[in-house]
Amino acid sequence: MKHPNRRCRRWLLAAALVLVLAVIPAAGRADEPKLKLFVNPTPAFSAQVWVDRGEGSTYFPGENVRISFRTTRDCYVYILDIDPSGAYRWLLPSVWWKNNYVRANQTRTLPEGSYELTVAGPPGIEQIYIFASTRQLDMPYLEYSLRSGQFAPRIEANAEIIQKEIKARIQIVPSTYWVSDSTYFYVGSGAWPPAVTPPPAPQLLGAVNVSSSPSGARVFLDGQERGYTPIFIRDVPLGEHEVVLIMRGYHAVVHPFNVSYPGTFYITRNLQRIE
Repeated sequence: MKHPNRRCRRWLLAAALVLVLAVIPAAGRADEPKLKLFVNPTPAFSAQVWVDRGEGSTYFPGENVRISFRTTRDCYVYILDIDPSGAYRWLLPSVWWKNNYVRANQTRTLPEGSYELTVAGPPGIEQIYIFASTRQLDMPYLEYSLRSGQFAPRIEANAEIIQKEIKARIQIVPSTYWVSDSTYFYVGSGAWPPAVTPPPAPQLLGAVNVSSSPSGARVFLDGQERGYTPIFIRDVPLGEHEVVLIMRGYHAVVHPFNVSYPGTFYITRNLQRIE
């Protein structure tokens, strides 16, 4: 059963690969991967794998990554992850996504459902390989991964041994039955940079000039005493306010007003003597 908001830690790429089946030219950054594993020289169909930010993009630990893939034939798909520490893991099929049979020309994206794939350290390069076959493949260590009860456990074997075993399993399949592809991204050092919060917009303020006849009345603005009339009060926020005037021997005056723009508002009241 899938659990909402559960995170599966992503593991990042191997810096050096021992068994090389094909070499692709280096381009771009100096640390860009120069090796490509398990290439079928005469494929009868194609498969593609990519990450949501594009090949060669950078993710920081704590960020989520999405992996998409598609094939041009109905087939079984296997996705292998290699992280900077040299750990190999099967992402598909897995205990969370056991169905690895896909239809032709349909894009599928991991994670599915309410899961997340979260990038972890160390910094370096992470590579992702896809193997697509019209026959089910007996991939090495895959049964262990599925029976472990964990998502994508690390394969406890030497990288060279893992590569040789994968090569041995796919070499027995006719070349017209399988194809592979790969992509990579960089894992930045440090934690995921938090979003930069722009400074708040400056608060718009007005002012109020309060006078009375006779003068000398106590002035309360929004319940706080501010002085005696006549008085000029600065920095009054925009919105609804209330002025109260109190003077011994006169009726109190309550005067609501609205500061609708950053200007000066004038309040003048005649006080009524108590008979």
